[in-house]
Amino acid sequence: MKIGIDGRVLEKEMTGIGRYLINILNELPNHDFHNSYYIFTNQPQIFIKNGYFKSIISRYPFSKSKLFTPFWLNYAIPKLIRKHNIDILIGPNIFVPNTKVKGTKYISIIHDIIPLTHPQFFPLSYRIFFKTLLPISIKNSDIIITNSNTSKKEIIDYFHVPDWKVEFIYSTYSNNFKPLNESEKKELGNELKINLPDKFLLYVGNIEARKNIDLLIILSDLIHEHKLNLKIILAGKPGYGFPRLIKEIEKRKDRIIYFNKVNERELLFLYNTAYAFIFPSFAEGFGIPPLEAMSCGLPVLASNCDALKEILGENAILHSPHDYNSFLLSIKNLLNDHNFYNSMKQKSLKHINNFKKENIAIKFIDIIEKVFNNRYKNQE
Repeated sequence: MKIGIDGRVLEKEMTGIGRYLINILNELPNHDFHNSYYIFTNQPQIFIKNGYFKSIISRYPFSKSKLFTPFWLNYAIPKLIRKHNIDILIGPNIFVPNTKVKGTKYISIIHDIIPLTHPQFFPLSYRIFFKTLLPISIKNSDIIITNSNTSKKEIIDYFHVPDWKVEFIYSTYSNNFKPLNESEKKELGNELKINLPDKFLLYVGNIEARKNIDLLIILSDLIHEHKLNLKIILAGKPGYGFPRLIKEIEKRKDRIIYFNKVNERELLFLYNTAYAFIFPSFAEGFGIPPLEAMSCGLPVLASNCDALKEILGENAILHSPHDYNSFLLSIKNLLNDHNFYNSMKQKSLKHINNFKKENIAIKFIDIIEKVFNNRYKNQE
């Protein structure tokens, strides 16, 4: 079987969608010994170097801009499908082509539909783009993969999709994220030369309204008022609502440190140096950063939005994304109760075993095989 993957998310700075795809692709060579995988990109992709995958570059359209996504999907991808006799196309970034190529089945990966369930956190242009193209993509998909049961239910309810048509596969985390001993931490710190406070809360993700950065700003004020020896570090690229947020962040340079860009080694150092991890997002489809933090042994504080409740459960400290006082109280408990702090560290390290890469890759391959062999309800 020949499997094509729309790999444009692998051309640029890494996002949650890209991490989800990379973590699966890196594991496939260990489990799939029969099928051939083709990664289609518009520009050279920089993340998957394994010779197991055939990297195919198409120079049309001659731009990486999102504005050209419809041209890429509906002209370049069908042409590549026909040229390489692709049996199954995987669209990891929500959309598949508007028209079906005869003899080729489509699998779309829709990580969430937050632009529809929480439209206030997205610009109007993107909401229109999303709402216009997604129903077509869902119709043309033989199977939809999403990354949590929460997202599966939302897709089914919003689009009235039959249950059998939506499968969920949890995300996982990079093998590079792990606890470092003191010697390893010191060596990495000397290499990176990052100046960090003695004790800090870490947030990783886009700096945008949906991620509830406002709560972190308020928390920084409360931590200061209560004279707690704790700063907050934010690591992530700008998102929707950034100009307003960065003004508030810059007013608090004595309490909040902002890193616009961090590479994976810098992120590993931050996870291993932080006191705890905080992720108060209003809405998620999954939430990879809390898993990365847990894999390094950090206690995690997060919002109790549906997806994070599903993924983290009782292994993290969860509060309403509006309740900054409860977050403050839990931070105080972590600081003052050594046994509580250590118990949360142990919960993190134990819980991470539920997201093993091999299980996720095997389920991914199983879905591909089922689609190819017409083993889903509507297939003949």
